Amino acid sequence: VTDIAEIGDTLLEHPVPQVISFTGSDKVGRHVATVCAANLKRAVLELGGNSALIVLDDADVDYAVDAAVFSRYVHQGQVCMAANRILVDRAIEEEFTEKFVAKVASLTVGDPADPATQIGPLINSSQAESISRLVDQTVEAGATALLHGRADGNLVSPSVLTGLPADSPVLQQEIFGPVALLVPFDGEDEAVRIANDTPYGLSGAVHTANIERGVRVGQR
Repeated sequence: VTDIAEIGDTLLEHPVPQVISFTGSDKVGRHVATVCAANLKRAVLELGGNSALIVLDDADVDYAVDAAVFSRYVHQGQVCMAANRILVDRAIEEEFTEKFVAKVASLTVGDPADPATQIGPLINSSQAESISRLVDQTVEAGATALLHGRADGNLVSPSVLTGLPADSPVLQQEIFGPVALLVPFDGEDEAVRIANDTPYGLSGAVHTANIERGVRVGQR
């Protein structure tokens, strides 16, 4: 459904479906829930996420880089469970960042019909422009762009941002585009605090050489 007003509301208000499942933004989710309540229907909602991928100091850096690149940039970041924030222990921050940026810089942006393409278009030009503005505004507010993506029609080349102020608004929102936020931390406690510092949930990941340690951190 691409038009919630013309098509979506008709489905929501139709007497036949008694359960409505919606995956999308918080804004539209609230609308769906309101209409369902007015029509005494059940609503099952999967809304925005701000997932964190944590890389602990004993992690396999190469493996973690590959996982982080996939999780952040698959479908151009237009996935609600994508790793929105990539948290890296300062002990391995330099190595991880160098390898991560190099891998992201090597991604091919272009036509999704071309098998060589790894970063395709965003859903529309409005979203592409919005993501481009977000990157510009975040850099103007003090972040450092290790890669500064630009919009070209619906295509947006990938960005990697670091040095984000702790109160940066971008850390509190879902970015539905090819933008990675690298956030350093000192020790497990700080990693958990940063990961949980968001009103969103949905998914998460912990990279470590110790399974028990990973489970312990994940449970927090």
